[in-house]
Amino acid sequence: MLAGKTIRRSIRRRTVSETTAAELAPDVVTLAQLYATLGRGVDLRLDVADGAAVAPALAMATDLGVADRLWLASSDLDRLSAWRSLDPRVRLVFHAGPSRAERTVEQLAARLRSERIDAVSRHHREWDGGDVAAFHRFARRCFATDALHERMIATVLHIGIDGVSSTQVSHLIDAAASRERGEHPPE
Repeated sequence: MLAGKTIRRSIRRRTVSETTAAELAPDVVTLAQLYATLGRGVDLRLDVADGAAVAPALAMATDLGVADRLWLASSDLDRLSAWRSLDPRVRLVFHAGPSRAERTVEQLAARLRSERIDAVSRHHREWDGGDVAAFHRFARRCFATDALHERMIATVLHIGIDGVSSTQVSHLIDAAASRERGEHPPE
């Protein structure tokens, strides 16, 4: 057991590009396997930790004809801006950390528009209707992350969020169905 922990720890300290397929858990899939399973009709968001992964992912998406459905996310605005030059079709998502007082929502939205970054992603608790409206005025999409309960998902959908991530797929489905029926989130 100790050997397994040591191997897992050593893998965590390396990037995927420095790791062989044999070292990965059997349930880890490649991007090619994911596209083969899901098909080309889905939008796919990749949270990029290693910038070296961008060019191969983009090349694969281009070969499959889905570059316009690939969303690359990072919390580094300069990285995202540089990735824009790789392909104008790829979608870029800025993952904003906790709100910063030195930059207003409007200033951030304006910067994202000027640098052609398509969307902003924040923790679900960081969003309110005013912020969503501000980003939408600048034609930027808004994504909420880590919404685990149906009430959380329903709330961010109610304020106009364009996309929600959650580990609870059934809650996503239930909240979306409630929204389609015109129901409001519980208080």
